[in-house]
Amino acid sequence: MRSIAVFVALLACLGCSAPDNLDSTPGIAGQTSGIAGTYVGWMFMDGRFTPTDGSLGVSQKLILRPNNSYTFQMESTAMMQASVKAQGTYSRTGDDLRLTGTMTSFMDDGYKKGSRSGPHQMSLRIENDMLAMRDGKNDPFYFRKVGTGPPPIPPELQLEESDSAALALLRKVEKTYASLLSYMDAGTVKSGGGGFVAKDAKFRTLFQRPSKFRFEASQFDGGKEFDRVEITWNGGAKCWWYTTEFGETADRPLANAMSIAAVNFGPEIDLVPPLLLPDAFRGATLAEQYPEVTLLKDEMIDGRECSVLGLKSKGTDVTKLWIDKKNHMILRLYEELREVIVTFKPSTNAQLKPAMFLLGKRSKLELK
Repeated sequence: MRSIAVFVALLACLGCSAPDNLDSTPGIAGQTSGIAGTYVGWMFMDGRFTPTDGSLGVSQKLILRPNNSYTFQMESTAMMQASVKAQGTYSRTGDDLRLTGTMTSFMDDGYKKGSRSGPHQMSLRIENDMLAMRDGKNDPFYFRKVGTGPPPIPPELQLEESDSAALALLRKVEKTYASLLSYMDAGTVKSGGGGFVAKDAKFRTLFQRPSKFRFEASQFDGGKEFDRVEITWNGGAKCWWYTTEFGETADRPLANAMSIAAVNFGPEIDLVPPLLLPDAFRGATLAEQYPEVTLLKDEMIDGRECSVLGLKSKGTDVTKLWIDKKNHMILRLYEELREVIVTFKPSTNAQLKPAMFLLGKRSKLELK
């Protein structure tokens, strides 16, 4: 889901380096005329190109000067806290643009934290008025000059228009969660283990409006718990969180801590919490994340009749949601990209005890 797309884009720019097969012959300075300027990054997510201008917690700016010098800056508070500052010179060989210089960087992904300095290399391909990342392994990523708008969407990534009834249902789900006075669930995550996501996990979400929130999840191997995360937030700038490996801390915004946990513990973190607290997560709505939404055949889950929505944000990868027809609660999620199945057992609008949301207090509840 959205956290993974941002994560991939960050890794692409944190690990910028020249491919081994790039011709080492210096470029001709005169060939760089016309490409000097200030560029902003555009990453493909949610079926469209989104600027890395800070609005989603990631900002990237590249300045190419007429004298063949450059500066590159990246700041992130999404998924991880990271920054890169680089400077050097650039040269052009045909449609290949190579940047070579030095950089200082900082990264805190919730597991490791540190700074480093060293060489910086970035290889881009000139495509009309855009600069494209050259590796071709990830979703399209371009730099365009400030003020020129988004890149065109490649034909293979263009989506169909959403079915009006499906889109109306999705918006009804969003409205229902945003209006709940309280919410509590217990759920499971099952997957093939691809993309770091848990093969076997259980989770619990607690929420009391306006701003009390708690999330707990455990991973299991052979029925034995080996990894756990607990996150509690009471409306402040930072949340309290605990992980098995690193203990407890209180140094992160809620959305940042949750997005880090999403990599290992599953896509449910990207689904229900932002529906309950859209302002705290500042992300796109489900309708914005998935530009192509269709109604599939109704199904029964535990005796409850469900509408089934198929959602696409790019290519052919599909996410499915099973939605209770009576109360518009999500009961199941299937993510095709990582082969993940998430089940939810929600309850709503009950009065939850304040003790459930104490900052700095470990839960005594075992997720079985």
